[in-house]
Parts: sequence; structure tokens; C-alpha cells
Amino acid sequence: MNEYKIDSKVILTDYVCYAAIDLIERMLDLDPDTRITAEQALSHDYLKQYSDPSDEPTSQPYDQSFEEKEYDVPQWKSVSAFISIKHKLIK
Repeated sequence: MNEYKIDSKVILTDYVCYAAIDLIERMLDLDPDTRITAEQALSHDYLKQYSDPSDEPTSQPYDQSFEEKEYDVPQWKSVSAFISIKHKLIK
């Protein structure tokens, strides 16, 4: 049986604008240090027409130091249970 590989970028660019593809690629970047921020995404060419910087709240960058901890599985379970309980109490 013949298997054909299809380049999705070739197909998509016939139907979707390049700015949309660029925005999606930047949003799906797995590296949080290079991924586009919400503020940058709102000012991106694809969304610029909907953006109103004077009416958009900003926030501090996400602190991912928690995710970089070197815990074993039981410790992660304990920490995530604590966060879950804490989150329910705040609501």
C-alpha cells in the first residue's frame, strides 16, 4: 500500500492567511520562553483589528518555577493535592 505524506502548510496556505498560521505556530510553541505572550498575541497582525490596548488588562508572567521542581511521584501527588484543596478554598 502506498503511503503519501501531505505537507499541511502547503494545503493550509491555499485557504488560510499567513498571519493566522504565524499566530497559531507562535501560540503552539512548546518552549514557554519563546512562546508568544497573550499581550503579544493580541497585538499580532492577525488580531490587531480586534485589539484595544487601552481596554486590555495585563498580568504578571506565569511563574513556572513550581513545574521545574525535582519531586518524585509521591511528592508531586502530595503537592498537587494541596494545591487542589487550596484552590477549592479560594473559590
